[in-house]
Amino acid sequence: MNLQNHNIAKTCILLFAQSEKQESITKPIVSSNQKNQLLWKKMNERVLKTIKKTKIKYHHSNEKNQVGANFGEKITHAIQTVFEEGYENVIVIGNDSPQLTTKTLLETTQKIQSNDFIFGPDKNGGVYLIAISKKNFNKKNFTKLSWKTSNLFEEIKTTYANNRVEYLEQLNDVNNISDVSKVASTFTYNNIFRAIILSVIHKLEYNQTRNTHFESIENNTFIFNKGSPNNYLFQ
Repeated sequence: MNLQNHNIAKTCILLFAQSEKQESITKPIVSSNQKNQLLWKKMNERVLKTIKKTKIKYHHSNEKNQVGANFGEKITHAIQTVFEEGYENVIVIGNDSPQLTTKTLLETTQKIQSNDFIFGPDKNGGVYLIAISKKNFNKKNFTKLSWKTSNLFEEIKTTYANNRVEYLEQLNDVNNISDVSKVASTFTYNNIFRAIILSVIHKLEYNQTRNTHFESIENNTFIFNKGSPNNYLFQ
């Protein structure tokens, strides 16, 4: 086994993300519950696709298997559970940063070998990625961080100031419609994911001649009108 394969074998990606049903309750991006569930379904599908391309083993922590009274306790328990399975490093990500790439995950797998922590800051004061080495994981300190606040990243920098830490580029995350639009604007015009998420938050044009309905997004076939006189068909 070469060094790179060894690093991958000893690293696990922890996807800490709720189901689309639960996310639509806790993060109501749009007023329609149907559209919310569809949005989060696509967000979950995208992050899983990104993870699977790495060929790194992963665990999915959601509302069905999380343990703890609050977010800090739940994410700490999930990380500890992965370490107890024998992994040396854990890369924790969520489902709300669709700009995260397979390349970044693979590079993080290498970077954590020479660092105690890797953090990817988002543009709302939180983090979209945390990579942790087992030998530097302190459950008490980790649990007490100001999770789900705009102060999280600054607190992380203070808490781990004496550790070997590397910071990744800042990315957008998704908490509201404005965030969704910002993320969508970073993708190329022909990107299918961009088209899908924009179609969820805007009114969908129905193609009567093809009998296209909202549910057709499930098959990635739909009409989206962004305000121009032309309709664009993505298949």
